[in-house]
Amino acid sequence: MKKRNSWLVGSLLACLLAATAFSGCGDDDDDKSDGGTDTDTDSDSDSDTDSDTDTDTDSDSDTDTDSDTDTDSDGGADACVDPVPGAPVVTSDVVVSFPTGTSAQTYTLTFNEDVFDVGMSTISWTAVSGSGTLDSVTAVNATTYTIAFSGMSDGDEYTITVGTGISDVCDNPVASPIDIDITIESSYFHETFDTFISGDPDGQNGWTATASGSYTWLANVGGTPSPVTGPDGDHTSGVGTYIYAEASAGVLNDTTTMETTAINLTGTTAPELSFWYHMFGSVVGTLEVEVDDGSGYTNVFTITGQQHTSADQLWTQTIVDLSAYAGDTINIRFISSRGDGYTGDMAIDDIDIREPPLPLVDFYADIYITLPGNVLHLYDLTENLPVSWLWTITGPGTVTFEEGTVNTDQNVAISMDATGLYTVTLAATNINGSASTVKTDYISIENTCTLDGGTYTAASIPMDLYWDYSYSQSIYYPADMCGGGTIIEISWEYNGAGASTETIVIAMGHTTKSTFSSTTDWVAWSSLTSVYSGTFVLAATPGWYTVTLDTPFVYNGTDNLLVAVDRNTGSYFSSLYDFYAFSTVGNVSLEKHQDMTDILPASPSTGTLRAYLTNTEFSYY
Repeated sequence: MKKRNSWLVGSLLACLLAATAFSGCGDDDDDKSDGGTDTDTDSDSDSDTDSDTDTDTDSDSDTDTDSDTDTDSDGGADACVDPVPGAPVVTSDVVVSFPTGTSAQTYTLTFNEDVFDVGMSTISWTAVSGSGTLDSVTAVNATTYTIAFSGMSDGDEYTITVGTGISDVCDNPVASPIDIDITIESSYFHETFDTFISGDPDGQNGWTATASGSYTWLANVGGTPSPVTGPDGDHTSGVGTYIYAEASAGVLNDTTTMETTAINLTGTTAPELSFWYHMFGSVVGTLEVEVDDGSGYTNVFTITGQQHTSADQLWTQTIVDLSAYAGDTINIRFISSRGDGYTGDMAIDDIDIREPPLPLVDFYADIYITLPGNVLHLYDLTENLPVSWLWTITGPGTVTFEEGTVNTDQNVAISMDATGLYTVTLAATNINGSASTVKTDYISIENTCTLDGGTYTAASIPMDLYWDYSYSQSIYYPADMCGGGTIIEISWEYNGAGASTETIVIAMGHTTKSTFSSTTDWVAWSSLTSVYSGTFVLAATPGWYTVTLDTPFVYNGTDNLLVAVDRNTGSYFSSLYDFYAFSTVGNVSLEKHQDMTDILPASPSTGTLRAYLTNTEFSYY
């Protein structure tokens, strides 16, 4: 017996077109007919007894071939992996420099598209100190925005809040807005090159470019033309303009020079030059910086040879002391000397002359979510030449510095012994003073409790993909769990028979039931808490597939836990699409499946008793 007569025709056609949603084109192994609802009370097997022989002419057997797969460390695959709440997703805690005497400035915010899908978000402006205003927000592309603000003064502090319109990789709205702290500082000279037209920079924005031969400075966007040399984008935003010396032309020791207009340092006491460079290439030559106060040029900086190992490596900042020129009027020139070959492109960007700023503190973790005792690493991203650091991590457990690191190292390795959320603070000091950044609830330490070992693959729990709709409830005992805590993820082990995108709702609750006594012994939907509503992506790869809960569930650790899964996909797949399960003593699961009509969790009517549980994993803190 086949699933439906029309299904047979459709599947034969699909096989001919090599587009079937399941493996094989023979008979399916689960008998059912039009509209039939399986009401098998057998506790360990699904033996349909429908005798309905109606013919259904509906040949709809839609197949979602979405195979997005995030493979986790145990070889499984996650449907999606949420960043821990509060994890940084944008360029944060920035210093915006502007020329002294001006009152308007723009700044580019670049979002990390690997973590967040960003639409036209709400961006607001709050003055911590100062009277500046946010004038406009312009989308450069899906992940980059230019903000224009005016009326600011040196030393002002503002917070840009990025609010609605942002979703995480699981398409869940971000629970709280993202704050970016901005400090305004006057600059006696400020150049990002973003107004330059690509090509010859001579004469643009007052700069003078000269060359001893065909080797010359050029304005550029994106990577340089030659392979294995140069950066892959500018420093300012990654999508703007920078200046680089093109090594494909010229000969060894050719030089090219970029010279500023006159810069008035009247009123300064300890000015400094800040700029960013990128020197990737096996035969990079020499970069020099010289200053002229009217008495001739004097060298203040020299660096030679390759300094970066790839085009996408972060740019390097250098700061040069110009206190000897306080109160003077100066010119600065950048001189590039060609190495012995074309793989010698060097680049400069974001040039500022200013009074010394405090450290601009930032950092990141290589792992945001892990288990107690696991080691993670914190890496310093502080700008403005910090010379000392102090890490402070607070949370519910003991923090141990690992791998020989201590809390005063620039980069550290740490572990925590208790579940929960941990706040990380980094204080950094340079020659001008100290500053700090706090990232609240930045690290999540979780327990993972796994019930596995089952190899039975005819399970209808947690959902039955062979039918249009299904609804299930399963009971987990305290002995199955790893104590009480806040459940934030649930995973099931799938056999990988095919890919599909499911539409599901998950609810959880405490229950006094230890088993289901009859095929109508459902726990009332109204007594449960909805914890997830959305998609659940399965790939054609066996492994663990994870749902990150919209609303974490607080399990008390003493009562039985009930998990209900309502599948509303409205389409079916091969009966081979299944989850691994293991047998239990007693009917700890109750499920219902049917075609054509959705199942209402509030009134599911008669279901089927099951004496098994799906291989399940809970993550909680």
